[in-house]
Amino acid sequence: MELFKNERYSIILERIRIYNNKFICAYLPVYGLVNIEGMILKIPGHEGMINIGKEEITVKYIKEKIYIDGYHGDELSEKEIYKILISE
Repeated sequence: MELFKNERYSIILERIRIYNNKFICAYLPVYGLVNIEGMILKIPGHEGMINIGKEEITVKYIKEKIYIDGYHGDELSEKEIYKILISE
């Protein structure tokens, strides 16, 4: 796995339980893009739906880092975030 270094973003890897085909991410994914077992999904906000017949899933996504004095670093486009999630 390639190491992702960025001043503005960080990668989150979470094990999430599924209830009624719904899952909730702990942080807000950038552009709503999440990687679930090799599939890239776009979800609104923190909550998404998936029906894969499992009780737990591993979700990988990118979140923005929070700084007191505003944002640091360059903003990535939706296409760049997608490419990072696919390559990881």
